[in-house]
Amino acid sequence: MTPFIALCADTESIRRPDLIGLAGESLASQEWLRLFATAEEARRFLRNDHRIVEAWVAGCDDLEPINLAATLKRDRSDLRVCLLAFQGTGSLMSRASAAKIDASLTRLAFAERYADMKRRSIVEAGEVSAGPHAQHATQVGAGGGAFAGHLSAAKEGAFAGASSPSSAPLSRPQGSPMSRAEHPGVAAHHPAFVLPVVSGSGGAGKSTVAALSALFAQGLGYKTLLLDFDLQFGDMREMTGCTEALSVDEAIVAPERLARLAPDGLLPAVLAAPRRLENAEAVVSGAGCLLDDLQGRFDVIVANTGAAWAEHHVLLLERCS
Repeated sequence: MTPFIALCADTESIRRPDLIGLAGESLASQEWLRLFATAEEARRFLRNDHRIVEAWVAGCDDLEPINLAATLKRDRSDLRVCLLAFQGTGSLMSRASAAKIDASLTRLAFAERYADMKRRSIVEAGEVSAGPHAQHATQVGAGGGAFAGHLSAAKEGAFAGASSPSSAPLSRPQGSPMSRAEHPGVAAHHPAFVLPVVSGSGGAGKSTVAALSALFAQGLGYKTLLLDFDLQFGDMREMTGCTEALSVDEAIVAPERLARLAPDGLLPAVLAAPRRLENAEAVVSGAGCLLDDLQGRFDVIVANTGAAWAEHHVLLLERCS
């Protein structure tokens, strides 16, 4: 099997995968995974081999992980580069964003990504030769491997970030006790996790919490939308620097423009408040259809709201995960 994922890690982590959250795994035996312990070797190989479509950077023997990740992205803009930021700081996240690194993964998010790729490789091998591989693919899908217990527990958790497998992280959250499919009008095909940020008064910090939550979810590798439903005083454009972001009133008038709404590296997609206050009423009347559309396009939607209670607050709370 041709390797299609690269893992850059120091020699000790390759020898002991538990150091990077993959306890019980034999990295060298994964035919779909190419291992690199030095930056020079990784750069020389990945610069020219386009069969590798994604690189996970946990570290290496001769360079800081953030510097290696930035260099790999600069060498090949088409390569998806994920930085394993188990102890990520604000400074590290800023450097990763500036380098246009595609995702920053916590320990658990990385373990889940690894398990997904492992399942995919086994399924593909089973399609080529149905037999023991296909049976093993079913077993992996059900169990995942030595670290599967952490992932199963995580999927039962609420919307919360974590830097270690023992706590409840964000891992494609499943929503409230009522099935999403039971909510009228909600898209049935893996609808987004919806997190409205609500307070009954102004100045409580809703905008800050909404912006940081969206950045956090996007940094974990989830396709995230920051939706500004503070229809009168929304300032998500300014807080994220997306001054030309599509606005909700523009999206309602021309829903085809939503197809171009996408995150940019570690920055979530932004759907901004109306540019003109008089358009707010039209947004309220079209908010239901807009949310239906958006829930089918993203993994996570974080919604900022205003202080004045209105009909669209009720709609958001009905859709809240």
